[in-house]
Amino acid sequence: MEISRSHPFPLTLTQDELEPSTEYVVTMMDDHATDLVELPATSDGDGVISISLPDYFSRYDDEYRMEIYLNLGDNGDGTYDRGDIVLIDTVTIMRPYVNPVDFSDSDSPEDIQQARSYEAIARAMINSITGGFEYRRETVETTGLGSDYLAIPFRLNKIIRVYENGALVYDAFPTDSEWVNVREYYVTPDNSAITVNIPTTIGVNRRQSKPVRGRTAGSDSFTTYNTNDSPVYSEGIYDSKTFVDMTGSSVMFPNGWDYTVIIDAGWPIIPQDIKQATTLLMNDLKCNNIPYINSYIKEYKSDQFNLSFDPGVFKDTGNRVADKILSAYVRPIYRMGVL
Repeated sequence: MEISRSHPFPLTLTQDELEPSTEYVVTMMDDHATDLVELPATSDGDGVISISLPDYFSRYDDEYRMEIYLNLGDNGDGTYDRGDIVLIDTVTIMRPYVNPVDFSDSDSPEDIQQARSYEAIARAMINSITGGFEYRRETVETTGLGSDYLAIPFRLNKIIRVYENGALVYDAFPTDSEWVNVREYYVTPDNSAITVNIPTTIGVNRRQSKPVRGRTAGSDSFTTYNTNDSPVYSEGIYDSKTFVDMTGSSVMFPNGWDYTVIIDAGWPIIPQDIKQATTLLMNDLKCNNIPYINSYIKEYKSDQFNLSFDPGVFKDTGNRVADKILSAYVRPIYRMGVL
C-alpha cells in the first residue's frame, strides 16, 4: 500500500480484510527488516483497522515492511505478546509532487484515485531521470581522512547524531536531560560536509586534506637530532594527536577513525518547476498523449501513417517541455562505482 505524505497529519494506516472485532499488533520495519515500532490495533465490525502512525513517519519518504500479528496481551514493558502472523505487506510513504486532489476533475473517490495513479506514474518517471526529490533519514558509515572536514555523500540538511569510534559524541535530540555533546558539529555552508564548531574570535584555518609529515633531518653537529646550534625540525604526528589541541597538526577527523553519522538528507521542498513537469506528465497520462510522443516525431510519411521517432523518446519522459525542465536536475552520483 502507498500512503501519501501530505496533510492531514499524523498519517493514518488503514488495513481491511481482517477478522472483525479482533486485537492485533502492527509492526513496522525498515527495508532491512529492522524493527522500528509496534502498535496495538483493534479491528471494527467490518475487519478494518485504522491507526495513527508516529510523527517520524510523517517526516520522511521511505519503504517499510508491515507485519500484522494477533495480539495475545501486553508484556508490561511497552511490548506486546505476538501470536500468529496474519498479514505481510509493503508500506510506501511518499510525498506527492502534485496534490492529486487538486488535479482530479471532481471529489469522487474514483477520480481522486485515478489522479493518484497519474501522479505516482509521473513521479516514477521523474525519479528515474533526476534521482528523485525525496526527504529521508540516512545513516552514513565512513572514516576520517585526516582533515577538518567529513564529506557526506548525500544532499545534506541536518545532523541528527554522530558516533566517533563507536561512541556517541553528538546528539541533536537527546532523551537524557543531562546529556552534553562532546563535539558541536555543524553543516558546512555548501551542504557537502560536516565539521566541528570551535568558539573563537580569531578564526580557525581548517585543514582541507591530510597534513604532510616531513622527514626529520639529521644534524651534522654534536648529536644527530638535538643540537644547540640549530633548531630542531620535527613536525607533530597528527595520527597520535588527541582532540584536545585543535590547532597545529591536530585534525578534527583523524585518519582511519570510524564515524557513523545519522542525517536528514534530500529535498525538504518540491521545486516549483518539478511540480509543473509533474502536471504536464499527468495531463499526458490523462489525455493518453504519451503513446503518440507529441514532439518526438522526426520523420512522417503519408499513405497509412508511417512514423519515425527520435531515439530520445525511449530515454526521457516523452514530453519535450517536461524533459527541458528536468534537464536542469542532473542525476546525482553519491558513491563511486564501477564504470
